[in-house]
Amino acid sequence: METKSWRKVPIYQHLSNFGFIVGHIQQRMISRVPLDLHRTFVKQPKCFTYTNGEGDLEAISMALTDVAALFLDRHWTLQSLSALGLAEMEKLKFCLLSECNEMLQIVNGRHLEDFFVRPVLGSLQHLSIHYMKSLLCIWNGPIHSRCLSNLKTLAMHSCPELRTIFTQGLLESLTCLECLIVEDCSTIKTLVSLESPQSTSTPCLPSLKKISLIHLPELLSISGSISIAPRLESLVVYDCPNLEKLSYMKAFDNNIKEIKGENEWWDALKWCQPDWTGGRPDYLARVFIPLGTNAFFFFTTGIKEAGTVQVDSRPCEFYKRSVY
Repeated sequence: METKSWRKVPIYQHLSNFGFIVGHIQQRMISRVPLDLHRTFVKQPKCFTYTNGEGDLEAISMALTDVAALFLDRHWTLQSLSALGLAEMEKLKFCLLSECNEMLQIVNGRHLEDFFVRPVLGSLQHLSIHYMKSLLCIWNGPIHSRCLSNLKTLAMHSCPELRTIFTQGLLESLTCLECLIVEDCSTIKTLVSLESPQSTSTPCLPSLKKISLIHLPELLSISGSISIAPRLESLVVYDCPNLEKLSYMKAFDNNIKEIKGENEWWDALKWCQPDWTGGRPDYLARVFIPLGTNAFFFFTTGIKEAGTVQVDSRPCEFYKRSVY
């Protein structure tokens, strides 16, 4: 079937469930997307995989109108997800992006039409990004109200050019974000980057419960002077040698249940004023769980199979295993 005829096929418009794969299928010894995550993807209703594509995207964007789960795998020329047509992704809830080597940003807000008044990716709940060697940012340019406002899980894996995660606009939009994973992003220095920091009594990312930071050699700060994640329950830090101090978070007083990391990192942390007036608090020492250097981690989504993407009360976890 030619993709340009998708919308003209009556049965396509009335399907309650489907799974389509478009592109050049190739056998690969190693997949960049974890098997468990891919299994979760194919269980979603109305899933669409576009693999090894390049060039004209008009036909594919026409097919995305009714898609709830999208896996964009190894597109060779795409520079932004916006090029597929954001208006066509109004129903998108689950998105996997892998090895799109020319992609510079997920959304180019500078090219949004003035009349684009609907929230961009307003239904998206899960966004997982893997091995994007040119990716610079998630969102470039101004962000409209309620864009990405239902996102619950954000996972960034192996994005070597990524230097930060959140801008001011994203911080204000991601009110439902529950789980953040940043792994193997070799140049990232901070999770939050603001051109003109503004003091506010209301912490950003109010629903964030879990942060996992893995293999980030240049990471210097989690949020700097910006207050985030008042409901944080779990913080995992592994192989982040330049993260020498933790900024105070309101959650450290109330909700934090565990902080996981290497003993060497924990013992070397600097507990400085003005965040910490009396050194390391005893209650934080009680929730610290050491991770050995002979451990590795794998990501599980924790997403329920319930017809639509739903993130449960434990949206993501890292587990420790011994290496034999």
